[in-house]
Amino acid sequence: MDPVPLLNRLFDEQARPALRQMPGAEYRPQLAEILYVAQLTETEKLFRLRLPEPIEFEPGEFLEISVFGLGEAPFTIASAPVPGDEVDVVVRAAGTLTQAMHRLKPGDTVGVRGPFGNGFPLEDFAGRDVLLVAGGMGLITLRSLLLGILAQRARFGRVLLLYGARSVGHYLFRDELLAWHRSGEIDCRFAAVNGDNPWVVTRGDITHLFKDLDVIPERTTVAVSGPARMYRSLNPLLFRLGIAEDRLFLNLERHMKCGLGKCGKCRINDICVCESGPIFPYARVKHLKEAIER
Repeated sequence: MDPVPLLNRLFDEQARPALRQMPGAEYRPQLAEILYVAQLTETEKLFRLRLPEPIEFEPGEFLEISVFGLGEAPFTIASAPVPGDEVDVVVRAAGTLTQAMHRLKPGDTVGVRGPFGNGFPLEDFAGRDVLLVAGGMGLITLRSLLLGILAQRARFGRVLLLYGARSVGHYLFRDELLAWHRSGEIDCRFAAVNGDNPWVVTRGDITHLFKDLDVIPERTTVAVSGPARMYRSLNPLLFRLGIAEDRLFLNLERHMKCGLGKCGKCRINDICVCESGPIFPYARVKHLKEAIER
């Protein structure tokens, strides 16, 4: 062995400072570039961001995104759960921060912290039938889970997606919904409460999709994401079908704020949603009626 290269390598390793995360890094936003913006509905836009470094995440985890001078808010990652430096988020124009984000264009930058939280344990769905139930913006979270399933489709049994919204015009990812439905890989069923019905979907709220729902409860795992009023209606229907409490996962992201468990706004009794969730098995939160019924 030539001693010169060996000594040079040892010297280089000793001289190189150890890489370590600076204290407080989780509080400090990094700049992310907007690569792409798409109008999904009248009030929702999809933003594709390039992060300063690759990340790994589970479906259901979220980022804290800021527009400097206007604050920050949590946004669920909507893209497939694969390591990389590009992610999708969906933003509804509802307040000062989100309206400012809607004015941004490709090439602009935003501040990003995260990812934070605990998402859907994809391995718990493997080898089983999967029932995904989404209401309105709840499809954002389930899109990430569904893309993760489709990337490994052979590992899962039957996949059934139930999606409901106020009208077809309020559907998110309409092109993808049609593509999933036509592909035959997913059994897609849609409902709309009112308005025109160009897709010939079921008229009414999402509970109408449970009529004659054909699932085998013993081998089915369920993920539910949507507004609180939907949970109040759906959980009893799922249990009536025979779904086990530990096979039902709920998304409680509506309670989140800072992402670090510091502000206390998402604490419900003994649970801090942003740290322990936002994805929970029903068995973990069933004692918190205020968490799943408001």
